Amino acid sequence: MTELLLATPSAPPITIDLPAAVAAAAWVVTGLLGVMAIMAGAVLWFLRRELANNDAAHREFRSKLDKLLEGDVVWVRDLQERLRGRVE
Repeated sequence: MTELLLATPSAPPITIDLPAAVAAAAWVVTGLLGVMAIMAGAVLWFLRRELANNDAAHREFRSKLDKLLEGDVVWVRDLQERLRGRVE
């Protein structure tokens, strides 16, 4: 009669020395901190650039808005003329 083996042989254990594990963890943490520093620098650069361009963008927007409110835009003048034609 054949024997039934219920247990399978296990893989040999892998051992890592504590100093090697600590060194590997330190390298991983250092790498992650470096990536975070690069990302933070990119975000700060983008925000600084946007804030520097903010005033010019607001001046341009304000001038376009003033033209629109004064009717100094072609399609606004056309619309005003059509409305005047219907009122008269």
